[in-house]
Amino acid sequence: MHTELQMTFNELYERCIYSSIAHAAANLRFPFFSYEQSWDGDNFSFKPDSEGTISFDFEKRIIAGAIIDNESPRLAQYLKHQAIELFSEAPDNIKQLADMEALQYLLFEIEGIVLPVATTAFWLDSEGLSIFDDSIDEFWKNGGEFIRYLLGPFGELKEYLKDYSDLSTEETDLIEHLFDMKMKGNLLITKKDLSGVDKKSEGYDEFMESLAELGFIFE
Repeated sequence: MHTELQMTFNELYERCIYSSIAHAAANLRFPFFSYEQSWDGDNFSFKPDSEGTISFDFEKRIIAGAIIDNESPRLAQYLKHQAIELFSEAPDNIKQLADMEALQYLLFEIEGIVLPVATTAFWLDSEGLSIFDDSIDEFWKNGGEFIRYLLGPFGELKEYLKDYSDLSTEETDLIEHLFDMKMKGNLLITKKDLSGVDKKSEGYDEFMESLAELGFIFE
């Protein structure tokens, strides 16, 4: 069985983009935590609370997400399972996306063999967003805590990110501006766009690197 949630491809993508831009802004003050979120092509990886990757296929409009939570009580059991089994009820094209993309970011060496490991997973297609073999509470407990905010109301995600990184009004204004640019396909960042950013900030390089991962280019 699987649990279905209300979420569209665009809605989840936009939330991941917003989260990444907020993370980039937070890097200005907290570069040590720059590892917590990143993009590699169309793969969004995150590490707050748990570790996971959400892979987007824009041509087929499908998503595959896999997560590992080291605190999950099922971890010891799942180390002996093929992670792709979490997608056993998903359509074949999603299984392929999970196998070729999302799960390749969750590789661990177990008894001398490197293989993907996950404690929960989800996918999205034209039928909606589904979680395999988990109630929503089990999903949260076994790695979906951060996903909770990505799948909730946009306003709640913004509040969570603001509190998580102690974002100032100036930082949230910058985030909204960059998010608006990204959603409109305007990827050229000018000096004016970053006029309020201190280039001497400890994490300025990490900030710029995170924006580059999102496809931004700089004047």
